[in-house]
Amino acid sequence: MEAESLSQAIDNEREDQIRKLELQLSQAQEMVVRNENAANILSDLMEKGDLVQQPDGSVNVANGPNEIGNQHEQCN
Repeated sequence: MEAESLSQAIDNEREDQIRKLELQLSQAQEMVVRNENAANILSDLMEKGDLVQQPDGSVNVANGPNEIGNQHEQCN
């Protein structure tokens, strides 16, 4: 009886670990998709000239007022 109970406890623990790993995998896959989408958006904006990548890797909005029209922030 004890062996059966121990075996069941081990099976339950294994199933719980599998569920946790499946959840982590699902979350990692979602993050990959989000990162790919973000990279595609940034690439598209850089190709259009809306964004410029700096030598340090940072990205800035190209010259001109930003999308919401803050012209007072425009550099002359």
